[in-house]
Amino acid sequence: MITRRRFLAGSIATAVGSVIPHELFAGSARNTRVVIVTDENAVSGSTVYADIVRQMVNAGIKQLTGQPTIGSAWYSLLPGITSSSKVSLKENNSNGERWEPRKAVVHPCVTDAVVQGLRQMPLGAMPIPLESIMVWDLDKAPIVGSGYTINLGGPGVQVYYAVEDYRVWTNDYSGPGIGNDLVGDGLGFSMSSICTIDHPFPTPDSSHHPATIITDYTDYMINVGVLGYHSDAQITGVLKNHYGSFDNIRIGSMHGSGISRGIPGLSAYLRDSFDNIQRVFMIDGLFGCCQYGPQAAVDCVPKTIILGTDPVAVDYQMTQVLNYYRSLVGAPPLNPAHVNAAAGAPFNLGTNNPANIDLVQITNPSVPPAQVQNVRSTTVGSDVVLDWDAVAGVSNYNVYRHSIAYPQAPGTLIGSTVGATFTHVGVAGEPFGFYTVTAEY
Repeated sequence: MITRRRFLAGSIATAVGSVIPHELFAGSARNTRVVIVTDENAVSGSTVYADIVRQMVNAGIKQLTGQPTIGSAWYSLLPGITSSSKVSLKENNSNGERWEPRKAVVHPCVTDAVVQGLRQMPLGAMPIPLESIMVWDLDKAPIVGSGYTINLGGPGVQVYYAVEDYRVWTNDYSGPGIGNDLVGDGLGFSMSSICTIDHPFPTPDSSHHPATIITDYTDYMINVGVLGYHSDAQITGVLKNHYGSFDNIRIGSMHGSGISRGIPGLSAYLRDSFDNIQRVFMIDGLFGCCQYGPQAAVDCVPKTIILGTDPVAVDYQMTQVLNYYRSLVGAPPLNPAHVNAAAGAPFNLGTNNPANIDLVQITNPSVPPAQVQNVRSTTVGSDVVLDWDAVAGVSNYNVYRHSIAYPQAPGTLIGSTVGATFTHVGVAGEPFGFYTVTAEY
């Protein structure tokens, strides 16, 4: 993994005292970017703090896109979106029926952070209506168990499901006399759309129908998975999230060796048949399951959100997080075959090569880093000598000169130093200037 982190903070000196907010800069752009946001204050025991989670999602989405605002960040990820478009969040809440207070699910506060971000998109006079956003998963009970209130047709964000009882998910709904009557009051599957998975010989090919929520209620999809181990696939993640988006999944050919065709095949079908409908991929890693699963008790608390636009890269990085927690308990590392398959032909869904992933890690966005304090200036001949209080853990300091006494105004980088002093040579006779010193970690 290649990670470059620079937290910038500082105070302006000479004529005015003020603080520059910190920023994080990633390394040079590569093929795809994945952002991992971790905040130690996001979770305490079984309590998840929504305000901190919102800061995590907002910091991550801005860093993912390089956009200055939350609204412009989301807008850049959903090209062509208007206030009449429909956005759905396909979530993995299969652990929602567990009785424990801590669950590896997509928490409502993560969903709310996304929804509020979508509402800030610059779409003209009106934001996207809440009623045009749908949160959904395969079946009803896990959604309710994860803390959501079912809503179809009422005011606010729509929350619904494909089938009322997951046990009907076993069936191929194209058979005579089967149809959508088995889905209870769920929205069912679209019989007019067929995804055929080409399984290796001698396993017969399998046919599947996408959820009606995809075909009728979605112009743009945000895929939100969870951080967990899976006994068949090794990981849950975003690629496998679509085992809850199609029918006829529980058949044997979609498990075991069939996973390497089945999982990437469904995402490739959505890309090719629905105009690349999936735009953003996220992992709710506030809680996780690193040893057992898919339905298992929480055994790690990463306090992490992962974001990207490449499902393979997101799942690859999620696997590295899982492997870290597995190493703490002596479990062997994971190398999910379906992620490797998704990166290659015939699927070509993304990259699992770390050399092609621009990985950005944001740590504790709710806590400002230590700032440079007490910057002092002294004129010595034609030079300006600056010094300041040293900050622990700093790799070097950057010194900027400004023409006006406002730290957010553009400044000119005039040099860097590892010590808490810097001399600006030959400027004493120039027009009055202001200096900012920032710490790089």
